[in-house]
Amino acid sequence: MDVREAQNQQEWDSFLVQQQYRPFLQSWTMGEVYRTIGQQPIRLEVRDGGEIAGICQAIVVPARRGRHLSVSYGPICSNESLPPLLDSLKEHAREQNCSFIRLSPFWPKDRRISGSKPAPLHLLAEHLWYLNLKNNTEEEILKNMRKNTRNLIRRAGREGVTVESSSDPLGDLPLFLELHEETRKRHHFAPYTNAFFRAQVEHFSARN
Repeated sequence: MDVREAQNQQEWDSFLVQQQYRPFLQSWTMGEVYRTIGQQPIRLEVRDGGEIAGICQAIVVPARRGRHLSVSYGPICSNESLPPLLDSLKEHAREQNCSFIRLSPFWPKDRRISGSKPAPLHLLAEHLWYLNLKNNTEEEILKNMRKNTRNLIRRAGREGVTVESSSDPLGDLPLFLELHEETRKRHHFAPYTNAFFRAQVEHFSARN
């Protein structure tokens, strides 16, 4: 198996979209979002016989707790391609003068990485609910939710809450930022920056 830095966005995203789980945080576009806000993406791919067998997008994070590589919902690879991918990731971490690598892989808890240590705090969402929208009616989807979640959704509908897709994402971004700030004050969490949200909207809306 051969590990190299990825050069082709189309090949990268084509591999990603074929996976059972394809988190957008490992998409090529998300790497460009981070580049826009001054954090360098490192994209590694494992090739087996010329075909991509695994990918891993890491972001160089200059945090106060230590410069490190952050891998959000990755790597995306088989057990066989994981060791060479991790070896290459370690080399890049040293080249970037990083103190550690923070992995938040999108896989079951019982799949472990040898030599890794549990983080003191989750990097992204601590618990995920994977909801299959295919071949399920709206009532079936609601039925499989927790009772409290189902009640809150129905209550929102009764109170006139609607969801619609924006035809002008950048123009509507200030509305989101205002709501986000209000929510941050209410729940006291550390927010992403407005520049981060703007970069996401700019890059992703360009790809529709």
